[in-house]
Amino acid sequence: MPALVVSAALALAEPADAAITGNTFAPSAALRGGGRAAAVCIVIGCETPGTFAVEVTVRQGETVATGSRHGRCTGEAETSRVVVHTEAGESLEAGTAAACGEATTKTRGRVDNRRSWCRHGGITIQEVAP
Repeated sequence: MPALVVSAALALAEPADAAITGNTFAPSAALRGGGRAAAVCIVIGCETPGTFAVEVTVRQGETVATGSRHGRCTGEAETSRVVVHTEAGESLEAGTAAACGEATTKTRGRVDNRRSWCRHGGITIQEVAP
C-alpha cells in the first residue's frame, strides 16, 4: 500500500521552477540603422521546463535604447541577440554605454524567478562594416 501512495504523489508533483542559472552581457554590441538601433548579445541560462523574457536597456549619455527577447529554457546557458531601439530622433554612437537587463522565467504561466543586472563597466558599441 505505501508504494501506491508514493506513486500517486509523484504523478501529481508540480514541475521544477525555471530558475535563472546565469545572466550576463557580451562585452560589445553592433550599431545598426544609422545608430537608431544596436544588436546586443546576452547570455541567459534557466532550468527546464519554462520560458524566459528579457528586457534590455542601453544608455549612452541622454540616449536610451530598449529591446526584448523571449525564449524557452534549455537548462544550458545560451547566447541570444537582443536588438535595442532608440526613441525617435535619438541615436547611439560608437563608444561605451551602460547595459542593464531584467529577466523573468515562467513555468505554466506562473512567474518563477526575476533577476536584474548591469554589466560592470558597460559595453562597447562598435560600428560594423555594411
